[in-house]
Amino acid sequence: AFHTGRFMKNPMMFEGKNLNCTHTIMTNTEGCKGVLLFDKQPGGKGRFIALMDYYYYAEKSGNPTAIQHKDYPDGFSDLNAMERELVYAGFQNDDPWGDTEIISILFDEEDGKYYIQNFTFSVEYWTGNVSVTPNFEEPFAGNPNITSKSVFALARKTPFIYFSGGANNNELYFCNLEKGTTLCEKATITYTSPIASIAVSTLGDRIGVALENGEFYLLETDALRTDQTLYHIPVSANIGKVKHCIFKIGAMTNFMWGDED
Repeated sequence: AFHTGRFMKNPMMFEGKNLNCTHTIMTNTEGCKGVLLFDKQPGGKGRFIALMDYYYYAEKSGNPTAIQHKDYPDGFSDLNAMERELVYAGFQNDDPWGDTEIISILFDEEDGKYYIQNFTFSVEYWTGNVSVTPNFEEPFAGNPNITSKSVFALARKTPFIYFSGGANNNELYFCNLEKGTTLCEKATITYTSPIASIAVSTLGDRIGVALENGEFYLLETDALRTDQTLYHIPVSANIGKVKHCIFKIGAMTNFMWGDED
């Protein structure tokens, strides 16, 4: 679910139809002034939709805008009619007033491979018009280790993406996107239960790994090649089955600059 700062009275619709949103993708708030939604359309195709939420554009807030772009490079999915399945999407940007890089993991049912997609999302300051710049879409280096149960987490301010994998989904992997998506490594620790969720701190220096059995590990990202942990919560009989974990952020300025988690 998504609410603008003005809280819509009715469910959001687009072109007179209900949306089937499977993902809500944050952007850097000051620069892009809203969020991206992924709408799964009848027939299997999906599309990215921009949703403005900013006081400069009060008349646009809560009004979905389709991503319209022409002249995609070869091999890049049409963002308004995607045939590859969107598995995960997140954003990277170190400047809260700049554009946003959207990084997605896609699955192609025809060849059975996972792909990494990168495009820049921007908003024209004086009109609120949205635009995208396709950067690349190519096979993801993590392919041998990803399963249908893998979970992903993208660092905002460092060039890393983290994901779970292995036959039991109890292994942690990290990939340096600055190396042309060609280098993925397995972290030293193998966990005793499937990984349910991964959270990355705003600065990207720590990650939280939550297991389905209720265990939680806090790790330094620089120490993933060791068995060191900053903090560990053992299994609790009362916690149930973990579904998700997040870092608590104190205020919007902390979210923008990453100076507190």
